[in-house]
Amino acid sequence: MLHSTFIADLEPPNISTEALTSLAKQPLLADVGVIALIPDEWDALWQPRHHVLSRLARYFQVVWVNPADVERAHTPIAPGFVTYYPEVWLKRLHRVHRLDNFLMRQRLKRARRILTRRGCERIILYIWRPTFSSALEYRAFDLSCYHIDDEYSFSPVELPLSETERQLIHRVDQVFLHSSGLFEKKGNINPHTLFVPNGVDYAAYSLVRPEPADLASIPHPRIGYTGFIKRHLDWQTLLRLSQEHWEWSFVFVGPQSPHEDIVANIQELAKRPNVHFLGPKPTHVLCAYPQHFDVCIMPYQANDYTKYVYPLKLHEYLATGCPTVGSRIRTLSEFTNVVSLASTPEEWSAAIQDSLRSAANSPEQRAARQEVARRYDWERLVLKIASSMAEGLGQAYAHKLSRLLATGGKPESDLTTYRASPREQERVSDLLAIVPKGYSSVLDVGARDGYISKLLTSHFGAVTALDLEEPEVSSDKVLAVVGDVTHLEYPDNAFDVVICTEVLEHIPPQLLVRACSEISRVAKYAVVIGVPYRQDRRMGATTCVFCGKQNPCWGHVNDFDEVRLTNLFKGFAPINTSFVGRTKERTNFVSAFLMDKAGNPWGTYEQEESCIHCGNRMIQPADRTLFETTCARLSAILNQVQSLFVRPRPIWIHMAFKKTDPIPLPKTAQEPIAGFKSRMG
Repeated sequence: MLHSTFIADLEPPNISTEALTSLAKQPLLADVGVIALIPDEWDALWQPRHHVLSRLARYFQVVWVNPADVERAHTPIAPGFVTYYPEVWLKRLHRVHRLDNFLMRQRLKRARRILTRRGCERIILYIWRPTFSSALEYRAFDLSCYHIDDEYSFSPVELPLSETERQLIHRVDQVFLHSSGLFEKKGNINPHTLFVPNGVDYAAYSLVRPEPADLASIPHPRIGYTGFIKRHLDWQTLLRLSQEHWEWSFVFVGPQSPHEDIVANIQELAKRPNVHFLGPKPTHVLCAYPQHFDVCIMPYQANDYTKYVYPLKLHEYLATGCPTVGSRIRTLSEFTNVVSLASTPEEWSAAIQDSLRSAANSPEQRAARQEVARRYDWERLVLKIASSMAEGLGQAYAHKLSRLLATGGKPESDLTTYRASPREQERVSDLLAIVPKGYSSVLDVGARDGYISKLLTSHFGAVTALDLEEPEVSSDKVLAVVGDVTHLEYPDNAFDVVICTEVLEHIPPQLLVRACSEISRVAKYAVVIGVPYRQDRRMGATTCVFCGKQNPCWGHVNDFDEVRLTNLFKGFAPINTSFVGRTKERTNFVSAFLMDKAGNPWGTYEQEESCIHCGNRMIQPADRTLFETTCARLSAILNQVQSLFVRPRPIWIHMAFKKTDPIPLPKTAQEPIAGFKSRMG
């Protein structure tokens, strides 16, 4: 039994379009890579594949394989998105099938290597034309998909489905189809078929934009078309309309397709003073044009080719709210509530005249068109594609994607094991031991899960847990708040004591003094600080697979010792200093240099902290070269030898400070802060 599905009929996800666009920059499933075989270059004018794959990179790492014949390095376009230009000796040889298949495998190997180097463990092959069907012979992928966004015969007369495409549809794991006509013709071959219509960047097309300069001089009413100037348009109707309605300005925005049979029509139209060809526009500029048309048109011929098309411009027009007129083709017939249809020149003339009337431009009519377009936002459509791919990889990936969407793109963090470790227990116990007692209120800066905040309730009547995101504290004795240590929204002396541990080492260096100043400002009596002690941040360094830049271990961008902490907290005097843990972890210039050349394969990639340069999640690199492996081994050996000669040092330093201002102290608080105490753990 077939299970083909209309994607528009599926239950929409419980996540808004705004939430989708604000997800974490790095791919949600960064260990999954997509090799996209595309018929045109990334730099070409945007088609559905550009919209889909640029957004799919929010879920997986994507390599767009260009068909170019010139050699270029693969280019990162955005986090999770790379364009790969095959080397010149790997260009296609269509007539030499065996050699062409061999070259195809070599291109796929190189694309796969790009992904595995970025930490991908599962690979999806994403085919966008039947000409790439031989890629299925390269079996180094976990899921295969075929996306049909057009009738690739491009024939105005119905042709049977080619055997090559039939076999491709049958063999892949998942098929995506763009129109109802295509679904009827090809949707019954593979049981795993989804109907994914063309969409719209709703925010771009609905946002009111200034009138383009080359459009401003063209008089109203403007009857406008955006898209390729091609043979599939109804040129005879356009010639007649522009001749009979000199009072209308006909505007065409888009590149001319290489169809010689339409050149004469274009030349004749271009001679008329009421016809304007404005040429191609970049994607980010094109969205301004339909907003300043009076009527948007889709004047297609009605034939055996156009019954399969789903115009990309359909929802782009509707998103502007402008009246729209189109030919009576299969897809547009499904939108008669928001699109006026016409077949003959007389019907076209009447439909455009009706669309120019005030009734067609009422706020209610414009809102109705925009509401339809909103349902076809690319963000929602691509989320369905990504969900389908995740399900194809297995329930574990489907559930993981669902969880990440629910948490706004942040991985679930289980601190239970970390909190239970002997080293962490020692650190927390020491911290609580030096906290001044006998005060009423305390602010825990960087509370995370509120673990320390809950322990502080045994010593303070009012405990506030603060972090960049609201801490999930399971205690009614703790007030959880959102805040930034570099800009605390509290008055001076708001808390008796302020505690800040495992935070200052992460603050950008240019904001460190400000953060310490804010802590000092809101503390009435005392401050307690916990940070790594004289840490060699080169040990455990990481390399971001997205931007290629080095990061210090655990995202620690600052170093500390007693002197620096004392200087950072002016107006406070140290009253208690404690050292916790011991380590002999050190490196040297040579070892650090070798490890950096190796790509830092053994860094602290399990950290929650993102890349300090590009903000992406840190992912452990994979598939190292022999040179990189050798460098890493040599670096490790040098560090082991060095460890025989270095003395151990503390891992953390805890310091308690008292405020030197003459603030009256509670009697119970005098004794705990009277002396100075130093302990080596």
